[in-house]
Amino acid sequence: MPPALLALRTDVHVWRCPALARLDAAMAALGFELLDLPWPSFGLLAHDRDHFTWRGLCGFCDALAAALAAALRRRGGPRAGAPRLCVCADSTVDYWNYDGAGRRHGRADARLAAALRREGIDARIAATCGAGFVARAGEGLHFRAAARRVAAADADALLVIGGWNDLARPERAVHGAAAALARPARAAAAAAR
Repeated sequence: MPPALLALRTDVHVWRCPALARLDAAMAALGFELLDLPWPSFGLLAHDRDHFTWRGLCGFCDALAAALAAALRRRGGPRAGAPRLCVCADSTVDYWNYDGAGRRHGRADARLAAALRREGIDARIAATCGAGFVARAGEGLHFRAAARRVAAADADALLVIGGWNDLARPERAVHGAAAALARPARAAAAAAR
């Protein structure tokens, strides 16, 4: 069974804008199942309305894990054992992976992985602040490189959390990079038919 393509809807809550609505439409056309979460229930930092409080992140992780478990059940489940999930994320997750001095401790990745484990999902997480489909590509830190780092080809599902960092990039390039990310799963699906 080819890997499921999943993504969080980006045109939501405080981030609504026409460019993100078009990104969501492009992702859906590529075969990504867009997941909706109760965004207003996840607290945002008072000084930074783009990132969660720690409590907001915990609520996000739990809600995301439940939504993913439901999506994977709808798709018929894994090949064998716990579903293997590859997560490519931006600062939605990575923001809380650092201490006050900027040293990476991975606490947010661990919190998300624990929530997913409780739902019976084995996850490999590649979260990078500022990442996107095109954003940080020059450094090799965009979503396609992240998918390679966490072996998305061997996963039952690929989840993208982000796209917000691509707003300043040309839409055609962003949509093309999303298509390139989806290409291996789409090719596997075509071969399985």
